Amino acid sequence: MKVEIRYVNSPEEEYAVLKVCLNHPGIMKLQEIIEKGTYQTMTIPCFLGEQRYSISCEHILYFETIQEILFVHTGNKVYEAKKRLYELEEMLPEQFARISKSIIMNLKQVEYYSTLANGLMKGLFLGLILFVSTLIALLINKDMQHLQIVGTFLFPIIVGYCLLGMLIRWMMYRSTLRKKGSNLFSGPAIVYWIMILSAIFTAGAYGIPQVIRYIVVANIATLLLIWILDCLYLKNIAKELNSGLEYYSRTLVEDLPARPQTKDMFMEEIDKYCKKNHLSLEIMEYGIPAKIKMSNTLYIVKLGEYYNLMGSIVYTLEFHIVVSKVGNNAN
Repeated sequence: MKVEIRYVNSPEEEYAVLKVCLNHPGIMKLQEIIEKGTYQTMTIPCFLGEQRYSISCEHILYFETIQEILFVHTGNKVYEAKKRLYELEEMLPEQFARISKSIIMNLKQVEYYSTLANGLMKGLFLGLILFVSTLIALLINKDMQHLQIVGTFLFPIIVGYCLLGMLIRWMMYRSTLRKKGSNLFSGPAIVYWIMILSAIFTAGAYGIPQVIRYIVVANIATLLLIWILDCLYLKNIAKELNSGLEYYSRTLVEDLPARPQTKDMFMEEIDKYCKKNHLSLEIMEYGIPAKIKMSNTLYIVKLGEYYNLMGSIVYTLEFHIVVSKVGNNAN
């Protein structure tokens, strides 16, 4: 197909005429690209505090929705945008893909990705680490008898540890097992599980051979060490991601008796809190989230949640006050 380009004096005069013999999906795709203007460098209007910016899509890593607020993540900063995720999905170039309910990612910014096979390999590797910790425990106790048993049944023991590693990894990274209004496997509810499992292990320890107790303790210590190192790694990643923010947020959390079902119920809870604490209230933006002035201080109020010790969801009012890093350092 021949292409002819004619330059005009103003954008209002721009149009395209395609002369084709037969219609096919490629032509329809070309029409869509031209009409939406996705061949151009698209920009997204964003806000950082009170400042307005226009961010090129090429510099955006991903879009994320949290509590009905759209965040725009670039390499070193996090902005807010006044759009819905489904609106962006329709207008963004092809390099963007929706990978979950709350995230649209720029695929051109992805350096690598983890597949299911990669996850299985990590589970196998975890199982091998636990197997090595077992060998170390036996060597420390100079238990040559059981080391010989391990050598005799080496293959089935390694297979068993690999299956155990994959099971542990699945339990750590599986989709949340959620019931309506409660979750027995999240938040502080895990404290009860630790207490229950510890009681079971303590009660049954007298009937378990000493060598098995050593192995179990060594495996648990290894898992705790891996968990601590993983937490430190994630903490470091979070610090790097948050270092681009121009502000930090101090948050006041107030528990709610139930989840507000409407915007009016949400605003009523804010009003109740202010009256209970004898605070003045001025509403700047009505809704979820809301922007208010409470005793002449500007807050963003969001709907939050956490799990209590019984595994039930507790809904909260989160009062966020934004403080400039520069101003805070000066003080």
